Amino acid sequence: MSNATIASEKKVVSPEIIKTEIVLSSAELESEREKYLKKIQKNIELPGFRPGKAPLTIIKKKYNNTAFFEGFEHLLKEKTNDILKSQVQKPLYYVYDFETTGVIEDNGTDKKIGIEILLEPQVDIDVKNAAVEFVKYGFTEGQKKIFSDIITLFNFLNENPAESINVQNEELFIITTELELPSTAESEEEQKKKESTMPLVLHPLQYQSYGLNELLPTTLQKNSTYNLEIDKWITILEKNFPDKKLGVLDFLKKGKENNVATLNITIKDIQQYKKISSHLNNDRIKMAFGLKDEDEINQDILYTKLFEVADIVADYFSGNENIKRGNAFINNLIQIELPEDFVTKLYNNYVKEDDRKYFTIDYFKQEIIKQIENNILKNILPNTFDTSVQLEELATNVAKSYLVETLLTQMYLFDLNSTKNYVLYTLQSSDSQNRERLLENYYNKDAVFSFPKKFAQDVTVTTKLENINAINFSNFFGINEEIFN
Repeated sequence: MSNATIASEKKVVSPEIIKTEIVLSSAELESEREKYLKKIQKNIELPGFRPGKAPLTIIKKKYNNTAFFEGFEHLLKEKTNDILKSQVQKPLYYVYDFETTGVIEDNGTDKKIGIEILLEPQVDIDVKNAAVEFVKYGFTEGQKKIFSDIITLFNFLNENPAESINVQNEELFIITTELELPSTAESEEEQKKKESTMPLVLHPLQYQSYGLNELLPTTLQKNSTYNLEIDKWITILEKNFPDKKLGVLDFLKKGKENNVATLNITIKDIQQYKKISSHLNNDRIKMAFGLKDEDEINQDILYTKLFEVADIVADYFSGNENIKRGNAFINNLIQIELPEDFVTKLYNNYVKEDDRKYFTIDYFKQEIIKQIENNILKNILPNTFDTSVQLEELATNVAKSYLVETLLTQMYLFDLNSTKNYVLYTLQSSDSQNRERLLENYYNKDAVFSFPKKFAQDVTVTTKLENINAINFSNFFGINEEIFN
């Protein structure tokens, strides 16, 4: 990322804190007291008097002190607002210095209350001449074909069961298996017994990348069980998956920790597709892509649609990576420094004693810093913080995000149109909390898909094209890099 010059020019910002004094004269306080006493008289009902007709002398005797403090708070608030409004810069936080003032008493004297006000900094940073390098990930045609094969296998084919399969000859297949650690399965400990089995659904690329082509026979029979050496399989998996993020690997290592040397893999179900065009589930395809009943469905049309989805996924990864780059750029623009004594006063005044074990002063300080940073950045980079939203745009983007996330995590394709309609209905009929959740979801996804475009309006953006493999897309499919290429 081309932001070395920005990093060296990182601006340290110390917001101005002004200290002043609010004077509440005894005459003003007395006038406020009289107002509150009359207000109490008008609204109170005392025994022996009609509502609002109790003598002021009785009201004064009973509520004089209360009326003083009511008047004090009202007058203090009014004068505080006058001071805040008089500031050229926007006041962000203020705190009264009651420690210096001491206890407020109803003793007929003027009251002087110190106040400290933190003002929003006016920061001038030229980002027009800055440069950020963004990336544009994309699938190769071969990768799109693999992507489409896998999605098709799991979502768009009618079941085609088989009793056996030659894993070297079949073009596409799905094998449903169950892994079992035999000695653990016989354990008397309920937890160990529960953790002794694991379902595993395999497509051709997973079968190969998991190394099962080296460990199992060429021809597999339904309902047959095969015995595998755990150490040998672990070695293959660690070689093919250097980051070691794999559920199967965790399962095997847990078995090894329990001194299990071998496991059983049982073939529960086999589906095979030598010619997938004859097994397409047309209704499912039409529903997923919003096609009409009269629209023709064939393998070419399906794969064209899936290639489009692959491009959305590539944009999704590009956006996530570019948000990281954009955030790194933003974080190097400014550094906020706050006086510790002011933060301490704020914390002691605004955070209740019972809440302090959960809401620490360090967290409190970071929240203030974050707000100040955001206010500054909204002025410097207004386009990257644009939160205006149209309902239709919101529904489309949230639905699109559901589509992408579902593809990546569950290998299952949602109907984009019905998802969008669901979002619209939810927005129109839901309570505010649910609406806020959806809006938050939208802002996050909107940032993913449009962040670089918004950023480009403020800074010079250079884009470089990169293959999707650079961000380990293969992890989502359980395929190693060599096979995926």
